Amino acid sequence: MATVWRRLRTARVAGFRRRNLGLFEASFTDVSRAVLRAKWFHGEYLAKTLEPGRRLALFGKVEFDNYTGELSMLLPIRAAHR
Repeated sequence: MATVWRRLRTARVAGFRRRNLGLFEASFTDVSRAVLRAKWFHGEYLAKTLEPGRRLALFGKVEFDNYTGELSMLLPIRAAHR
């Protein structure tokens, strides 16, 4: 578990073919240019509130995704921005 401050690069709502779970995916970066990909289910509301360039604190379990080669967080808790 970790808390990280990252800057939002991209954000989008992705769907599933069988169910509409409203998967919200966002990619974040920091000064090292490492990419952290975060995913929330039923997160359509986040697409309206998060803007690229905004800096956020995310809390959750950081894992290495062998498929994409990036760090990822599933259902991170989003903290206040600055």
